[in-house]
Amino acid sequence: MRILIAEDEPRAMRGLKNLILSLSGEHQIVAEAMDGRQALELLQQTKPEVVFTDLKMPYMDGMALIRAARALECQTEFVLVTAYEEFEVAREAL
Repeated sequence: MRILIAEDEPRAMRGLKNLILSLSGEHQIVAEAMDGRQALELLQQTKPEVVFTDLKMPYMDGMALIRAARALECQTEFVLVTAYEEFEVAREAL
């Protein structure tokens, strides 16, 4: 499975990357982005099957990234990763 990780915190990026790679050899991290704008550009270039994205990132947050990808008709699946606790944000993500 081809995966893109969008996460602006280096420690969280490393942790997520290590977790994904420990699951099986079938997972390939094709790109890493430190902000949403970079993630959208890399998504178009690398065409991952799954994007793990932080909710709060510079330039473009995770929700805006998902909306932009859908507007470009990308068939990529998204997994939101966040420590944000407000229910309204979770409802919007669903």
